[in-house]
Amino acid sequence: MALPTPVAPLPTAPSRADGPVIFNQRADPFIAALPPMVVQFNLNITWIGQQVTTIDGYRAAAAQSATDAATSATTAGQKVTLAAAEVTKAVTARQGAEAARDSAQAAAAAAGSAAGLPSMAGNANKFLGVNPSGNGVAWYDAGQKVGDSLETSRPVDASYLAQNGGIYLQSAYPALFAVLGLVGGDVGVNWAQSTSNTGALVKAVKSKTGALIVITAVGGIVMRSTDNGATWASSTPGSGSYAIDIDTDDAGKWIIQLGQAVGGFTQLVSTNDGLSWTGIAPNLIATSNAVFCRFCGSGIWLAGGANAIRRSTDNGVSWSVISGSPSANTGTLFSSDRNGTCVVYVPSGTVSGAFRSTDGFATFSTVTMNIFAPADIANDGKGIWIAVGASGGIMRSTDNALTWPSYPSGTTTSLLKASTDGNGAWLISTVGGVVRKSKDNLSTFESYSAGSGSLAMVLITPEVALAGNNGASNAGLFRSAPYYPFDTATQFKVPQGSPPAGLKSYIKAKVAA
Repeated sequence: MALPTPVAPLPTAPSRADGPVIFNQRADPFIAALPPMVVQFNLNITWIGQQVTTIDGYRAAAAQSATDAATSATTAGQKVTLAAAEVTKAVTARQGAEAARDSAQAAAAAAGSAAGLPSMAGNANKFLGVNPSGNGVAWYDAGQKVGDSLETSRPVDASYLAQNGGIYLQSAYPALFAVLGLVGGDVGVNWAQSTSNTGALVKAVKSKTGALIVITAVGGIVMRSTDNGATWASSTPGSGSYAIDIDTDDAGKWIIQLGQAVGGFTQLVSTNDGLSWTGIAPNLIATSNAVFCRFCGSGIWLAGGANAIRRSTDNGVSWSVISGSPSANTGTLFSSDRNGTCVVYVPSGTVSGAFRSTDGFATFSTVTMNIFAPADIANDGKGIWIAVGASGGIMRSTDNALTWPSYPSGTTTSLLKASTDGNGAWLISTVGGVVRKSKDNLSTFESYSAGSGSLAMVLITPEVALAGNNGASNAGLFRSAPYYPFDTATQFKVPQGSPPAGLKSYIKAKVAA
């Protein structure tokens, strides 16, 4: 804003000393000059205020600039400090890099003076790792290891073989053979006598622990093997004990049920996987007529005899009679899938017929099983059950023992005992030392000779099959080791995969270098 106009001086003021004429002449101009002067004074005062405000703004701006300058100085100091820290880090990093360089040079020198690092030739797609001994490095497969199965719809490289049961040279795939070993052996085909004069053979059971035990009825002989029956160790923990059944909880405990009390004992029990036995008398069967004793899973055992079924829920330590249970006397048959489902067949008595339970016989109900003179019941633990009997009779259940329709066996020879490996292979013993074998879950059968006489005992597992006659004076135990339809000295077989529709099954291999 421009400077204000100066206030004009007032005219001569009138005075009482003036005469009337002079007073009036001076009064009028003086009075007329007052209002313009007031206006001029107000304009000048407004200008002065504006100047004060402007000057104060300059002062505030100057003060803010001073504050900003101080803040900038502080920030600059902090940045100087940070810069100094970064310089320190850079120095440390440089020192670390130099140390790493020195270590690398030392490693390179050591590698150059020693055997050197593993060659990269032939080791595509592998990674370098410390060996198990912790004293060197080696190449290792990334992802799947040799022997792993793969189900996929994509193409695979040459390090995989189709999992189709094919036969290959061991020398071509030594790494896979070392992991896989021999598979595809067929047990129950070729038989040879294992032992003789064993007493009347009753039953054979193989535990998941690997122990294989056979019991005899006369003489109380217990035979134990840990090499699938290639060799046996015998003991007589209950001489003359008339053993009638044996089972295990697959965790080291075994119970042999005696058909009658011997020396006050009604059971022989082992808690060290059949190495030693102790006689116990749990008032299970007072005198005679015991017919079975089986493990049902979850610590439950069931034993039948003396026209009742007794139940243990503490892994065979204590027993109590099941109220209203089937009679369980001579001729009673029993089978359990070891998952709670059990079937008992009682040919006669106060409560007779076929009964099924899914809770270890805490409760049970009747089922229809129309078979003439049944001799044995068996199941695969996966819902398939069979009952075998006279004249080649078979009843098969595929609904976990609910219904039992008749099923052709391909023979009219009386069937005695049945066993399965749980993987589709079944073995049924007959009279005359003949066993009937099915490899396809009972769709077809083949006959093989396994000794002579009535085969009162039969067992099949993926590793071995056993059969035995019941001649008291000259009982024989016959064994079938796996039969391989290829040269086991130079060849091996890959497993047969069963992938879902749309996928293919492969096994990770490694071609010999």
